[in-house]
Amino acid sequence: MLEWKRTSEIRAGDVIAETLTEYETGETIVHMGETVSVSIKERLVRHGIEWILTESRETYKSPIKPILSPEVLEEMEKGVKKVYDAVQREQKIPVEEVSTLSRQVVRNMLSNYGDVVVPFFSQMRTFDEYTFCHQVNVSIIAGLIAIEVYSGDRETAEAIVAGALIHDIGKLVVPKELLNKRTSLADNEFELMKKHVLYGHQMALDSGIDNPIILHEILYHHERIDGSGYLSGLKGREIPQSARIIVIADVFDALTSDRVYKMRWSPYQAIGYIIQQAGKIFDPYIASCFLRLFGIYPVGTRLLLSNGREVVVKGNRKNALTTPIVADIEQEEELIYLDRQKGLFVERVLYDHKED
Repeated sequence: MLEWKRTSEIRAGDVIAETLTEYETGETIVHMGETVSVSIKERLVRHGIEWILTESRETYKSPIKPILSPEVLEEMEKGVKKVYDAVQREQKIPVEEVSTLSRQVVRNMLSNYGDVVVPFFSQMRTFDEYTFCHQVNVSIIAGLIAIEVYSGDRETAEAIVAGALIHDIGKLVVPKELLNKRTSLADNEFELMKKHVLYGHQMALDSGIDNPIILHEILYHHERIDGSGYLSGLKGREIPQSARIIVIADVFDALTSDRVYKMRWSPYQAIGYIIQQAGKIFDPYIASCFLRLFGIYPVGTRLLLSNGREVVVKGNRKNALTTPIVADIEQEEELIYLDRQKGLFVERVLYDHKED
């Protein structure tokens, strides 16, 4: 409920419901949505603000909400497992189910898509779940990039999400012992593994899929901008744009997931790798779209600020690459928009582990 309060009466936990600026200088005093703290209260008093519009924490709707709700994510996990179970039974992709799932995902994405992006990913509970969780996460990342690249074109985004949901479908033909091998693959084993893109592409054709966006994602998601990928060794613009999108989504989720043969990287490390490899294995433009959405410091990254405060990243404002929305590790209710804080910046990343 909105309520006018004397500045002396506002308390920690109240939410500022209006943006106030200094009349002469135009400098912002407080932003709408900021949670009242001791420093904010002192700032209001210092500027002579006697009354301010507030809203209680109980009724305030935070601008920080995931791009997909936990319920939608759970439905995606069930849907992908259902698709893969059907393929194993019938050796064909249930095209209508994939199409329906992609429409639902994009509809939910667009309804939550705005200035603040908070991705919410599927979490693997056992190594056997990697395939399903990977398809879900790649489709979320690829869908977000597609919305950014294609300016919200729903039909194209749906096709890219559909392709992402089944991009690794050909691995169902690859022997399971290769997929779960704990040591490096021998040359002949790797050659067999690489053929999963051909198996998946043929399966899609046999199932009646003729959308080139989807087919390109399945066939070319291991191609690299510098020509070092497989199977065709395409370079640069020879790689269709839908495949250039899914390459980043595929690599980011693979790097940040535990596998039987490697420990996961932190999202911050994976972001660094994508920046480093832009122009080499990743399309620089697609990489820049990815960074506009995810920022340098992805959600969940722990940071030390220049004032000595330890915080965790809660979200990212689009294009605010180095100034995420954070919250104190001990008091996560109070949001701090670093792009609105003069003189406050990220000192360093905390608790980040180094890949062996």
